[in-house]
Amino acid sequence: MVKVVEKYINGRFENSNEYYEVKDVLESEVVLKIAVSTMADLRKVYRNAKVLQQKLEQVELSERVRIIKQLYELYVSKIKLEYLPIINKLHGTVDDDVLAPLESLKEWVYNLDEYQKIVFGAEDALQNGVKVVYNGKQIGLKSFRPRGPLAIIFPANMEAAEQFYVLAQAILSGNHFVVRSSSKDVTTCCLFECLDYIGFSCAGQMLSWQSSAENALEMTRRLIKNSEHSIIFASNETINKIMEGVEAKNVFKYGTGLPIVFVTHNAELETAARSVMLSAVAGKGCHCISTTPVFVDEKVYDQFCNELEKVKPEFDAMAEKRLFTKVEVESIKSFIEKDRFNFKAKLGNIYDHNLQCLMVKGAEKSSRFFFEEIPAMVVAVAKYDDINNAIEYANKLAHERKIFKHILAVVYGDKKDYMVVRKKLNAYMVKHNEGSAEFNWFLPHQGRYFVEAMVEVIN
Repeated sequence: MVKVVEKYINGRFENSNEYYEVKDVLESEVVLKIAVSTMADLRKVYRNAKVLQQKLEQVELSERVRIIKQLYELYVSKIKLEYLPIINKLHGTVDDDVLAPLESLKEWVYNLDEYQKIVFGAEDALQNGVKVVYNGKQIGLKSFRPRGPLAIIFPANMEAAEQFYVLAQAILSGNHFVVRSSSKDVTTCCLFECLDYIGFSCAGQMLSWQSSAENALEMTRRLIKNSEHSIIFASNETINKIMEGVEAKNVFKYGTGLPIVFVTHNAELETAARSVMLSAVAGKGCHCISTTPVFVDEKVYDQFCNELEKVKPEFDAMAEKRLFTKVEVESIKSFIEKDRFNFKAKLGNIYDHNLQCLMVKGAEKSSRFFFEEIPAMVVAVAKYDDINNAIEYANKLAHERKIFKHILAVVYGDKKDYMVVRKKLNAYMVKHNEGSAEFNWFLPHQGRYFVEAMVEVIN
């Protein structure tokens, strides 16, 4: 049965004059029909956005926390009962690929009461503000104001858990959101069905249009211009194209590359190698999180590469479970055939719809590989003679990729080197001797800076 995804405007699902069809990952059958939104729909959405934003702000923070918990339970249940077969056909996943990340959200959701106190300082901070005290006397009041409406552009390969995580934080910070869902995106529809069911339609609205449509770029730019704040999940190349000539207010690029890894001279090399390979596979070849750069102390460089070689076959087997579309495979082939890698690389075999991990040894730090986003499961290994030089280059890498801060870094081995990385690296979180790609890899920052980016502090 073909699932029909309608647009959601001003608290109700609306039919469309036009729909586009989406086939499964093997392009053998149509599994989705998605309503095509128009410029008129976009204008209608923003006519409603201000009123819906005001309604959302009137909902107390404690009630929003309760709603997020209720939404999570309903969403997970609906995914299990209704959406799993569709998701697996669209993305070539198995049930656990979808459910395990959702399960990893449970602790965060169930502890939202404590989490929101960390972000806002007090349970009622959004309503009443936080006292500013000096020498025992109140000298002012710091309050928070949402930035909504908030534009969110989801990619086709967004995980169900990530979508919930993003929209939950928008609700938590009191921002009405306008979501532009994309082809193969059925879980956003699931979330809006859940919001509609529990009667919390003021939270957001949903539109969709194909990236290949003639007016797609114009509509995307209009979406961003009309919003106070925008979150875009895309490659740097796509974002730069969208933002050309757009005077946007606040744009947050989400999708910043897999963890930066440092392997020091006394690291447990097998553990580090397994974590690095898992990190590459966990990304499933998403274009905007495609590369795991690994900086290895030259004293253990050869041994570490040998460990990667040893564990690679079992991760190739995991990688082969990920089905790539023909378009993705052709894109990956073009990287190889056009010799875009200007260094020696050991490349996995490309099959009709499968791809092994790509392991790049001896990568020159000046290589374009470190700066380009490659739609494949990739590990790049470069040696360093001094940890400070590696950190300096990693900071440069963040700047060149226009992300400015890495979401996560992992240091294996020496604690002194870990402390140096923690102090000098531009990263939101630095871990020591911990796996770099658990299923909650997209939650390393615990959402704090993400929520804070959506609220304006008023002194």
